[in-house]
Amino acid sequence: MSLYLARRYGSEDWLPLEPEAMSRVMRWLSTTAGEIRQGPEFARLYQKILVIAPRPYRTAFS
Repeated sequence: MSLYLARRYGSEDWLPLEPEAMSRVMRWLSTTAGEIRQGPEFARLYQKILVIAPRPYRTAFS
C-alpha cells in the first residue's frame, strides 16, 4: 500500500527510480513491516502457550 501511494502521489524523494536507491527503500519497508507484524504474533503466541496451555507446558516455556 505504501509503495502504491509513494509512486502515485509522491515524488522521487519518497520512492526513487534508480534501482539501487529503490532497493534500499524496499528493503527498509520490508523490515519495518516484519517488525510491525511480529508484535501481534508474539502476543498471540504468549496467549496460547503461557496463558491457555496446561501447567506443564507453562513451566517448560517460562
